[in-house]
Amino acid sequence: MIWFFYGENNFFSHQEIKKIKIKLFKKYPRLVFKRLEPENYSFLQIREVLLRRGLFQDPQLLLFKNFLKNFSSEEQKKIIEFLNKNEEIFISKELFLIFQEEKKISKNNKLFQLLQKKAKIQEFKKLSFQEIKKWIHNSFQKNNLMIDSQSIEKIIFETTGDLWEINNEISKLVNYLLETQEKKVTFKTVDLLINKKNSDNIFQVIEALAKKETKKALLLLHQQLAFGDNPLKIFSMYVYQFRTLLKIADFYFKHNHNYFEIAQATGINPFVVQKGIVALKNFSYLELKNLYQKFSKTDYLIKSGKIDAEVALDLLATEI
Repeated sequence: MIWFFYGENNFFSHQEIKKIKIKLFKKYPRLVFKRLEPENYSFLQIREVLLRRGLFQDPQLLLFKNFLKNFSSEEQKKIIEFLNKNEEIFISKELFLIFQEEKKISKNNKLFQLLQKKAKIQEFKKLSFQEIKKWIHNSFQKNNLMIDSQSIEKIIFETTGDLWEINNEISKLVNYLLETQEKKVTFKTVDLLINKKNSDNIFQVIEALAKKETKKALLLLHQQLAFGDNPLKIFSMYVYQFRTLLKIADFYFKHNHNYFEIAQATGINPFVVQKGIVALKNFSYLELKNLYQKFSKTDYLIKSGKIDAEVALDLLATEI
């Protein structure tokens, strides 16, 4: 039997693979699991693994990871020919194959077309912001726990929307609430427990920009990219943060510094408003608006594929 999972949402595809593994291990306690990656296996080695099945051979579950993306077209052609000659593999009850692709795949790929016809296929698309919010809400609901919209957005902000990190934070919060026998996640609880690496970094950059320490701000941004943070997520979160600061600034620069009133009028959590007011002390409204526009422009250039993240950063450096 063969499954084929593809798409950029590798967290959900991983969860689906996990379910299959659990189900098969329950049914076949002696199941042998192997993970195969193109850099470690040639076609001949794969062929040997697939044909090494005797009368008393234990059932096998083989995970082929990113073979369509990284295997040469010649090697893929050999796999296609092999699978076509050994069609019993598609219905075998002793050999189970999972092809997992963590990125978008061209539907013109011949191996893709074969798997589309023969395998159980599922695409895992990248979640939108609203879909992530819904998933987080449902994750707490499954544990009979409540969470409000602002707390959900705080989780997304601090994790830059990374589903793996979000899942870890959800587990942490669920365990905390079960221990304390509370029924609702509050913004204060999220702020207390969540890993704040993202917001700390962002506010350090914003503080450096406010103090006209441009070199320091750009160094911090480069460090975020060097640590492997997704540039699309990084700049999206800066745009989101500057947009939030502009909402607060509409009140702050009219001499209203009461963060409870601002929170009530804008729908922004009081904790965020309080932190925002501190950040605004070194800005003029015009400076803040200009920075928002420049980060928005950089965010657009990266997302549209018109410019590389590192080049975009250097371009940004010439404008601030």
